[in-house]
Amino acid sequence: AMSDVDVDRQLMQLNETPERDRDPGVVGTLLRRLRELHVRRSDLVARHGGWVLRTHRGVLGDEVYNVAEQVFLAALDIHDMELAGECLSLVRRTFPGSTRVRRLEAMQYEAQGDWDRALEVYSDLLHTDETDVVSMKRWIAVLRAQGRVDEAVAKLCDYLKLFQADLAAWLELADMYLSEMDYARAAFCLEEALLHAPHNYLFHLKYAEVLFTLGGPENYRLARKYFAQSLDLKPKDNARALYGLFLTSSYGKGRRDKEEVPTEKILEWSRQQLVDLYRQKAPEKVEIVRRMTE
Repeated sequence: AMSDVDVDRQLMQLNETPERDRDPGVVGTLLRRLRELHVRRSDLVARHGGWVLRTHRGVLGDEVYNVAEQVFLAALDIHDMELAGECLSLVRRTFPGSTRVRRLEAMQYEAQGDWDRALEVYSDLLHTDETDVVSMKRWIAVLRAQGRVDEAVAKLCDYLKLFQADLAAWLELADMYLSEMDYARAAFCLEEALLHAPHNYLFHLKYAEVLFTLGGPENYRLARKYFAQSLDLKPKDNARALYGLFLTSSYGKGRRDKEEVPTEKILEWSRQQLVDLYRQKAPEKVEIVRRMTE
């Protein structure tokens, strides 16, 4: 099976191929593979997908509406409203008034900055089906795009009461709390994320950074453990965790908790790891790092 890199490379090659020499069947296959991989290369999808829909729609068979929706979203991303309108009209003619089409219409309103009409559509869809996850998330996205963060947070909390296993929602809520500098609540959200994905080094790293921001001896001690866990999960090229380990150990210099490694040893180890990493990746900055960590 083709990877996202292979698909991207072939789509880029199509840019160099005259339209008369392109194979629409190959383009359809590449677009399908992008959908399977959940990859959005909006510029390439809009260009080649739009070409197939306009000139060789018949080769797509039953996939024509999936391609139309894919190209519609790509067109919104690059703000090609003419192409988006063509795709929406194609889908609307076959499925007038369907939930999916109405949601696409609302997304078009979003792209046009018509927030009120978009919210009106999402409100109607949720009135019909309270468990419409996509519409609920779009509503929250609109609120956040308008800067109505408090309302977006409230809606997302309501959503998580129904769908507590949605990892992406916990991360989004953490990000919103961070944007409001509510670090304690952001930490709670990241704890939930860690429960869902305990082997993701980035979640350990982000949680440690929030604890470090909160400050205080207990938070520094706990942050140090999560920076160390992040390094355990990703030992190579993890400079952020090394800096975090160094800084948290600096605050705890001279202290030693029961059964823990002395902070001086952690300081020296993290300093040396940083120097070694920069020596490999950016040798011109080694001396800066060495002086900074003295």
